[in-house]
Amino acid sequence: MLLLSGSPGHSQSSESAKKIDAALSTLYEYGMFNGVVLAAKGDDIIYHEAFGIANFEWNIPNSTDTRFKIASITKAFTATLVICLLEAGKLSMDDVITDHLPDYPTSPGDRITVEHLMVQSAGIPDYLKLPGFLEEIAIREHDRYEFFQHFADLDLEFEPGMNAPRFSIQAPVFPQA
Repeated sequence: MLLLSGSPGHSQSSESAKKIDAALSTLYEYGMFNGVVLAAKGDDIIYHEAFGIANFEWNIPNSTDTRFKIASITKAFTATLVICLLEAGKLSMDDVITDHLPDYPTSPGDRITVEHLMVQSAGIPDYLKLPGFLEEIAIREHDRYEFFQHFADLDLEFEPGMNAPRFSIQAPVFPQA
């Protein structure tokens, strides 16, 4: 992810667009950038351009309409939004899933709190490990209500609030020279 920021009134939009394009074109030429950039100042779009390939398997180029699967990067955005909702008093860490997703099955939805979700101790199975998920389900677009239905009725891997299974990571041992 590339975020660009500029100081207000630093130059005209067309000059900014030329500088952005020169930088990104160089990065692309050196194989260091592949993606889509939209730079705006207020409501004015300064630069919107696509570089490289969206799908390497089928050699489909990026376009300014390319949609990217951003996966785990959404965790940081979600955490930020949850904090904003907490500060605004619209959400509590003790709220349960069914408070906000009334169609979620009440068992286990009435036992899984926002806190469980935030610290990944809800016990909800990893949907990426579901048989056929990557091959059949992940390749389709989903609306925000449809997606959770793929795993909402599955048994929990552990009781909400219990620690998730941890991996043991050991530092490599290097021979002494």
